[in-house]
Amino acid sequence: MPTHARAKHAPKHARPSRTAGRLMVLTTGGAAAAAGGVLSAPPAHASTQGDQVVSVASRYVGDPYLWGGTSPAGFDCSGYVQYVFHQVGVQLPRTTNEQYAAVPHLSADQKQPGDSMFLPDSSGSIYHEGIYAGQNSWWVSSHTGTVVSLQTIWTSNYLIGRATTGGGAPGSAQPVLQLGSTGPAVVLLQRRIGAAPDGDFGPLTRQAVIHAQRVHGLNPDGVVGPLTRAALGL
Repeated sequence: MPTHARAKHAPKHARPSRTAGRLMVLTTGGAAAAAGGVLSAPPAHASTQGDQVVSVASRYVGDPYLWGGTSPAGFDCSGYVQYVFHQVGVQLPRTTNEQYAAVPHLSADQKQPGDSMFLPDSSGSIYHEGIYAGQNSWWVSSHTGTVVSLQTIWTSNYLIGRATTGGGAPGSAQPVLQLGSTGPAVVLLQRRIGAAPDGDFGPLTRQAVIHAQRVHGLNPDGVVGPLTRAALGL
């Protein structure tokens, strides 16, 4: 099952209608200037990789939210992101946490249209995600009763990931190491960061990883993905 919880502040909105053959999203309560409002879709362009992702994301405006959904018949948040990236040649894992772990992480001020935006809870687990569209908006499939839409980003508590087209998610051939991981790869990591080499990625190992990430100027999320691997020489 996908890791996903209802976005507490995500708005509900009216069902889409088709006007002159063009699918449009209607907002409720007038213009969508308020945080979390649903925006009308801008013209789609695909001159760069990020533009291509955003253009593909816009094709599914109006498709319904469905818990566990992975197709235009119904999407949950991670199913939507996975499906969009598949259309541009990037194979992503299924759930929000798996997708976050599979791609390089960037700081918020480095985000570009086409990047994935992940919302973490207080424990660091990812509970929601969408695709950054630029100008403080994102494409997202929010929760039951809504449809895929372009929405104003309503929170500053988000993480950024970037996959690349043509070669799948960078570093996806190597296992991502995080809480719960076990085995020789964890032992090698623990020796590299000065943790007890017991082969069990527990809270103490995660703390050591976070420290190492801060030393190397990386996002301190405690997950050993491609950028952390490279920084640690793994």
